[in-house]
Amino acid sequence: GSFKDALSYVSGERARMGAYQNRLEHTIHNLDNVVENTTAAESAIRDTDMAKEIGISRSHLQRLYKQYFSASCMDDIINARIGKAQKLLQYTELRIQEIAVQCGYRNESHFMRQFKEKCGITALQYRREHRTLPDTDS
Repeated sequence: GSFKDALSYVSGERARMGAYQNRLEHTIHNLDNVVENTTAAESAIRDTDMAKEIGISRSHLQRLYKQYFSASCMDDIINARIGKAQKLLQYTELRIQEIAVQCGYRNESHFMRQFKEKCGITALQYRREHRTLPDTDS
């Protein structure tokens, strides 16, 4: 029978769900590592004065940077911070204030202004539109 078939079907579905859950947990773990590594790398960059490190003036470094990368150092830093904020908004439940701090902003309102300027929507709107965690509000 059909009872045996149903049992077999349910068993197969449970196994598939288990595999999905394992992959999801693995992905979340990897994402945590990426966030940690990014934070560590960002701190190293912030702590090292690159111009001093390579023995040229800060303005000369900025000119060279713009010449080679067609963007200023600051533009790249801001874009990296906003990119990190987007990931944290999408994959975590951290509060906006905490995300601002983790992305190198000392001032939450400055972060929110810059986020909206770069993305065209607020951080909260971004989270609502791109959320990949299960909704826990309802």
